Amino acid sequence: MSRHHHTLCLLGGSADETALLGRLLGSRADAGWQLGDAANADVLCVDVDSVYGHMDWLKAQSSGRPVVALSSTDPHGAEYHLRKPLGSAALFGLLDQIATRLPKSAASGVRSATPTPAAAEIPANRPVPATPAPAPAPPVAAAEPVAIERKPQTLLDLIDTPNSNRVRLRADGLQTLVLDGTEHVAHAQDTTLKALTSWCTRTLDGVAIEPLDAAAFATATRELASLPYARLSWLAHLVGSDGQLEADLDPGSRYKLARWPQSEREFPRHFRIATAMMKAPATLDEIVAASGASAEDVANFINAYRSSGHVEVESAAKTAPVEQRRGGLFGRK
Repeated sequence: MSRHHHTLCLLGGSADETALLGRLLGSRADAGWQLGDAANADVLCVDVDSVYGHMDWLKAQSSGRPVVALSSTDPHGAEYHLRKPLGSAALFGLLDQIATRLPKSAASGVRSATPTPAAAEIPANRPVPATPAPAPAPPVAAAEPVAIERKPQTLLDLIDTPNSNRVRLRADGLQTLVLDGTEHVAHAQDTTLKALTSWCTRTLDGVAIEPLDAAAFATATRELASLPYARLSWLAHLVGSDGQLEADLDPGSRYKLARWPQSEREFPRHFRIATAMMKAPATLDEIVAASGASAEDVANFINAYRSSGHVEVESAAKTAPVEQRRGGLFGRK
């Protein structure tokens, strides 16, 4: 009889945590548990302290499989919970408990049927017993894969993703940045736009993202200034596309300011662009001509103020039928 192996997948954990979990599972003599992938693992373990911990937790709960919360604190509402750092005694104690509730596969102890005696060995005056057909195996429902969100590539990705995490960002050559997903506020030593631009023009490759509990967050932000996410998002849209309209904006569309924006001393050319865009909907080239600003400055302006809700967009597809009607059959004089 072959032994059944259960599988466990860690979601949101660091590479070091995943490696530690694999070593602990491999250290058990009976090798009853192994690491598996998120789509097929018997049990899902979610690092709820990670940046996307809350989102991963909610999606794991909908999978119909047992879910273990891995945390440095005691998460409320978690039926199964492991404390950091992981230890073998707590890990296997919990996994043995969960294993009693997991269905066993056909390979985990279904003995082979006893062979039917040959016809020559059965007396002639004795009817051959009918061999009962084996009961059909119950259908096994396919486990619904747990969707894992794409990891954030930029600071804008990070602050635009709904979450309640508090994290500290560190990178060589940049000031430390603390993000509060609960209050949607960023904290830094210098919160001027110029000082934060470097964070908005780089990827998160090589950036250390450290989750903070309440006490650590309070200590980390005690002497820092703050600014709302909306302000940081505006800056990221302004400087993040290198003078090009963002991918979902069409250069052939027409753009107009719905209301006058806040004046920015760091960007004096914005006044001329805003003045041109208050008059009437215009294309990118028309705004460049009217304002005297460069195409790059106008594109950055539109990206930023569209994100803050100041810019109205009249798509080229919407205006085309009007122009066609003017020159069409019923538009002729």
